[in-house]
Amino acid sequence: MVIVCPKCLSCRVILYMGGIAGKIYKCLDCGYIGGIVLDVNEKDLPKLLTLKKMYRDDERNI
Repeated sequence: MVIVCPKCLSCRVILYMGGIAGKIYKCLDCGYIGGIVLDVNEKDLPKLLTLKKMYRDDERNI
């Protein structure tokens, strides 16, 4: 399993803070800080990145 940023889908996510209240993560690419991250299978990660690219390309055509 790979931890992925929910904002930019980067794998460069680190544990920022953690303790009794829960874990807070930080994305080193977009700066996202929060407790919600995506836990993705390594084999599904390329599919997720392909969908992200397709969605971004569709937004540009609007």
